[in-house]
Amino acid sequence: PGSHDFMELAKRQGLIATGTEKTFAYLIPAICVPASNPRDIHSLEDLASPGLRIGIGHPETVCVGLYAVEIMERAGLGEKVRPNIVTYFESCAKVANAVSLRSVDAVLGWREFGSWAPSRIQVIPLPPDRIARVATLPGAVLVTSKQTELAGRFLEFLASPAGRAIYEKWGYLTDEDAVRALAPRAVIGGLYALPKGWSE
Repeated sequence: PGSHDFMELAKRQGLIATGTEKTFAYLIPAICVPASNPRDIHSLEDLASPGLRIGIGHPETVCVGLYAVEIMERAGLGEKVRPNIVTYFESCAKVANAVSLRSVDAVLGWREFGSWAPSRIQVIPLPPDRIARVATLPGAVLVTSKQTELAGRFLEFLASPAGRAIYEKWGYLTDEDAVRALAPRAVIGGLYALPKGWSE
C-alpha cells in the first residue's frame, strides 16, 4: 500500500504473514501548488483565503486525504478551509496531477509530489509543529501468497541499499533521522479517526 494506514487494516483482517512487514520510505505532508505559486500561498492559513480552489484526497479512501483533514483540524482550520475544497480525489496520483495541471490552486499532499514533477509542482513545507504524523511506505507478504519465498526476496530488495536508492532518486526519505530533521515531534505511522462531518 501507499501508506501504513492500509497495512494496519490488512493486519487487522489477518492478511499479513507474521514478521514480514518492512518499511522502505517515508511520506511528509506538505502544501503543494503549481510552479511559481501563482496564488501566493505560503501557509495553512492562506488556504482559507476566499476564492481559492483547494483539492485533497478523499479522506475515507485515500491516505493523503486523511492526513489533510488531520492537519487542518489540528490547526483549527477545518471549517475555514473546507468551503474552498472544490474536489476530492480518488488517489495520490490524481492529487498530484491536479496541481501539475493547474486544475486547483493548491493541495494538501506529500512533500514528495515535488519530485514527481519538479518543473510543475512547488512544495510549501509545513512548519514542524504542524506535522502531527508522518506516513510510511510499507510492504509485507500476504498470507494468501503462493510465492512467499519470491515475495520475501522482493521485500528484501526494496529494503536494501539498492532498493532505497530508487526511492531516494524520486525524493523520498528512507532514513528516520532525516524525517526527524523535518518533523521532530511527529508520530511515525499510527492511525487517525476521521471526524464527523468529513465523511459522505
